[in-house]
Amino acid sequence: MSFRTGIFSASGGSLYSYTKAETCVMKQENPANNLRERLAAKKSQQAQFQKVISQYNYALMVLDKEINKLTQELSCSDKSKRKWYYSNDWDIVIADIIATAGCPLTREEIEETLMASNLIPDNITNPKQYMYQKILHAQKRDVIFGYHTAGSRRLYYSLPSWIDEFGNIREEMTADNSQLVN
Repeated sequence: MSFRTGIFSASGGSLYSYTKAETCVMKQENPANNLRERLAAKKSQQAQFQKVISQYNYALMVLDKEINKLTQELSCSDKSKRKWYYSNDWDIVIADIIATAGCPLTREEIEETLMASNLIPDNITNPKQYMYQKILHAQKRDVIFGYHTAGSRRLYYSLPSWIDEFGNIREEMTADNSQLVN
């Protein structure tokens, strides 16, 4: 039970003084005190979040170092040293094989050269069909030129610069390969 002590004013009214318990209740209801407490709670919560964020940043830094290490190891392995060619790059590779040979080649000869150079990716199930598609793509883009010879059913591929204006193989190219006579 709380007792109030009366204080009388000059006008005849009474003013009350409050007990300690009542003043504590009044202080809690004071909005300034509530705001201070909420700000203090938010500051402590922000400090906890900063600790968690710094822990995640450290874990991210460790994972980033591990990813860089694994990337370097992968780049040093034998499989990653193999070059992967996209369609347009395959055209250049096929034209380079024909130019290096110095004479028109058949599809089988081009495939043998590519298999020996180990340029075909490992995940290809049928490498011969894959290479034939690349040869046809190069022919469609006019990077190489395919033609038949007289007396042979084989299709030979040559560079467009080796073909004259009539569509025949040039004389200097037939000298290297005596069976190529139109």
